[in-house]
Amino acid sequence: MTQQQLHIVESVESTQNQTSEREQQESKQFPTPDAGLAPYEEASEIDGRLAEVLGSASSRQRRRQRTRFVRAVADEVGKDEIVQDVRVLDELEVEDTDDVDLGTLLAFPDDSIMFVGIDPTARDSVPLFAFTVERHQPIPAPSTAKEALDLLRPGAVRDAFETEDREPDRQGEWWLLPTRKVPVGSTFTPGVASRPFGPSPLGNHVPREYGFAVTDAEFMGVRERIDELPKSITTPPEVINWLHRQRSKVPTPDYVPTWEEVREIAGEVYVRGTLRHRENDHFVEDVGDQWHEAITHDLDVYTGDEMVDRVVLD
Repeated sequence: MTQQQLHIVESVESTQNQTSEREQQESKQFPTPDAGLAPYEEASEIDGRLAEVLGSASSRQRRRQRTRFVRAVADEVGKDEIVQDVRVLDELEVEDTDDVDLGTLLAFPDDSIMFVGIDPTARDSVPLFAFTVERHQPIPAPSTAKEALDLLRPGAVRDAFETEDREPDRQGEWWLLPTRKVPVGSTFTPGVASRPFGPSPLGNHVPREYGFAVTDAEFMGVRERIDELPKSITTPPEVINWLHRQRSKVPTPDYVPTWEEVREIAGEVYVRGTLRHRENDHFVEDVGDQWHEAITHDLDVYTGDEMVDRVVLD
């Protein structure tokens, strides 16, 4: 072996020794952390903490489903890393309202809140729903479960709770308030005798009959907002039908207005008769032959499927 080769070997050995000594010194200053929990063990630990926070349910299965639902919603809104540190702020008393069967207000470490409830109008065996309010949102953050529930109740609905002898009718996110007003333009029957139901201005909630607080010609002003609306479409039901088809596309085209934007043009929406859900997710609501104004909120509310494998915006 030549002197040059020996020098290289010695240099390498010297460098390795120096690196080893440096690593030993650093390990004394910064101890190697313990290995974290495996994903399954971590999920089980989070579930255990949540179950403890959320309290007992009617059965072990219901407790597990509720825990999974809260975790799933937290994942959906980007709070999966802090969900294990959630705490209960308040719970609805049984006698507070018949509108929900469960009402729990949760607080996250980032000062946001989540309301979790059970919807008695839903057919699911686990009809859970939830929504969150961020601390930077313009809505004043509620401090009680009742105040949080009121966020789902527009002003007219809250007034009805305070003045009427009975709670107003509701199906899912839609409140139905009796009114003496009648549709200004034509009235329409989307067809609920058999499935599939026809298009509805209430999305997946389909009334036997509906109308608007504007004339048919005023409603067709929607054309000024939607350049892509075919010229062959000349009536409100045709607009609703076209919008329904467009919103069924994945992804939904950017030019398609939201139902809220359409209702800005239509003004108040009136319904009467039965109200059925397109996917049969809710019990049938029957308001009779008197016209009712259909009112909803503007919050993003999440619901879960029966096994809470996923959550969706309702």
